[in-house]
Amino acid sequence: MKDSSENSGHIETILDYILSWTIRRAAITYSREKPILYKYCRSILFNLLGIENNEDIKVNYVETWKQWNYIDLHANIELEYNGKIEHYAILIENKVYTQVHDNQLIRYRKIFEETYDQNIFKLHYVLITCFDEIPEMMIHNCKEAGFRYLPLSDLFLNEYKEDSESDLFNEFWLRNWW
Repeated sequence: MKDSSENSGHIETILDYILSWTIRRAAITYSREKPILYKYCRSILFNLLGIENNEDIKVNYVETWKQWNYIDLHANIELEYNGKIEHYAILIENKVYTQVHDNQLIRYRKIFEETYDQNIFKLHYVLITCFDEIPEMMIHNCKEAGFRYLPLSDLFLNEYKEDSESDLFNEFWLRNWW
């Protein structure tokens, strides 16, 4: 996906679309269609949720919205484990090569908390960046707003050598696109 452009264009928008598609593919609906892709997408979703040991967890559904109230991406997820249903909502802010500004993380968190019933949903807040070394100010802003910061390269660890059944996924997640 990388070309000879001098600037990154709307790279955050590309990330919104790809990430939205990726985490939706973690739903059980897709488990048999493309099993390698499904495994990789589950890995990314559970990394966003901070859930390890997820082999026995069923992802019943994932719904996503882009640019709702200026929030880059948010998702509703229903997980099932041992017959117990849990609901999650993730707020994802992308800062590919830019910084946060104007208390946006605090503002977005407030919007999210006012929207979701926390008796039903477990809320997660993640800032994804392409910086190799996350700037101190960004780390500070994340801590202040209760966000987890995650370099894009840590979101999907390319420990898997095998390509998935999707050229789109492979080009974006298994190659260096940024």
